Amino acid sequence: MKENFMKGYGKYILFVVVIVITLLWLSGFFTPKIKSGEIKPHAKKVSGLKVGEVEVVEALQTPYFGLVQPDDRAEIASRVFGRVERVFVKEGDAVSTGKLLA
Repeated sequence: MKENFMKGYGKYILFVVVIVITLLWLSGFFTPKIKSGEIKPHAKKVSGLKVGEVEVVEALQTPYFGLVQPDDRAEIASRVFGRVERVFVKEGDAVSTGKLLA
């Protein structure tokens, strides 16, 4: 009977023991503790860099050719008929919700 108990639950007990040991290790249980005042902070002297002006000799420009197309398209229509007297945005301007268009 003892052998059946170990066969059936032995794997589960081993799994739980491994998980508990892993959790203890991750929490720092097995690492030596450093008491307050054992390590004194020390300052390091560092040197700085000199800042100067740099002259740009040649600007790098690379032309690219292609066609940009939108992912989505929206149809805009008015609820009432009328005449547009003035348009407040230009083609290609970014607009947000509530912005006056015309």
